[in-house]
Amino acid sequence: MMYLDNWTAPKRKFFLNWECSDSSNKTVTIGGGAPISDLFKTLTESTISCKAVFGPCPANHYCVDGGHTPLSCPDGSKSAPGSGEITDCYVDSATVFEDAFGTFSLPISGQVHYVGK
Repeated sequence: MMYLDNWTAPKRKFFLNWECSDSSNKTVTIGGGAPISDLFKTLTESTISCKAVFGPCPANHYCVDGGHTPLSCPDGSKSAPGSGEITDCYVDSATVFEDAFGTFSLPISGQVHYVGK
C-alpha cells in the first residue's frame, strides 16, 4: 500500500520532489523527471509513505498558493526570492526595454527616456 500526503504547494514555495520511505526506514527521493518505478526498485517493504518536498520560490518568479511550478515575472520585471504574487514583481531603473523607437528605461520618477536605436 502507498500513502501520499497532500502536495498542494504553500504560497511562496514550489514542488521540488517526493521523499518516500518504507516501513524499514529506507528513504528515497523521487523528482526531476525520475520514473516512479525507481521508487519500487529501492523501497521493498509493502507499505510506502511519501511526502512532498517544497523549495522557496526562486528570484524573478512568484509562486502562488497551491501552484506546483514557479511562474515567471512579466518581461522586464524581477522579484526577490520567496515571492508569492505577481504584484511582488517590479521594474527598477536598471531595467531596459526595446521597442520600435529604440531602447529605453523606466525612471523611478519623471518621464521615459529613449536612448535611440
